[in-house]
Amino acid sequence: MLSSITVGLVLFLVLLLATTALFTYSRYQQKEARRPQDTPKKRNFAEEFANDLTPLIPKQRFDHQLPPLPHRYEQDFITLLSRSPYSLYGYWEVSAHLEEQVKNDWDSQTWTESPFVLRFYDITATDNLEEAPYEEYYISGHDDHWYFNKLQPAHKYCFAIGRLLPNRFVPLLISNEAITPADSPSSIIDPEWPPLAGLEVLYEVTNRDKGVSPVTGWGITSPAGPWSIHKKEQPCKREVVGDS
Repeated sequence: MLSSITVGLVLFLVLLLATTALFTYSRYQQKEARRPQDTPKKRNFAEEFANDLTPLIPKQRFDHQLPPLPHRYEQDFITLLSRSPYSLYGYWEVSAHLEEQVKNDWDSQTWTESPFVLRFYDITATDNLEEAPYEEYYISGHDDHWYFNKLQPAHKYCFAIGRLLPNRFVPLLISNEAITPADSPSSIIDPEWPPLAGLEVLYEVTNRDKGVSPVTGWGITSPAGPWSIHKKEQPCKREVVGDS
């Protein structure tokens, strides 16, 4: 049998626990009541606009307000420029006045029916155009420039524009001389900057592998060397060259 003291102690503990639980629940309810209610946040969406779809308009050149360059200037000029050891570039303009002037020395119909010809001379061995080998190209009266390819390095060339009459070529303009650069190191060596021995060997081996004998030969790579330095280039003399 439990004593009355034990029963009283148990009841006291039960009452204490119940009171504690009730107090805790009451505090929880109060805390929940003070907590702000979660409300969905309002989102402000900014309006978006796409850029106008406009066609691409290229920017105007800085010189768009200037008049276009004329195709012809009614002047007489002819020039030959070097591009590489194997290529030259020439351009020219023959004025109507010059052609009319030369035309008066020949039969008008024969002159008019004769084709325009570009005669390209290799004047490496001689400056005499009657002796120099040449190639001819038939051109139109509207042509004003020409690329000469597959040339020889370190060779000297010039060209003439004219009419090819029966058995006679009548040049209107003859260009300056132009020399294709050598495709190998020059034999003209600055003693203060001698070539590296390794590069000399590499160059010789490369040419031997290609089966190419130094065009110009190592040591004489620039047959026009001293000549190119000490001899001032002179334009070819204009003269009538006959085929017969």
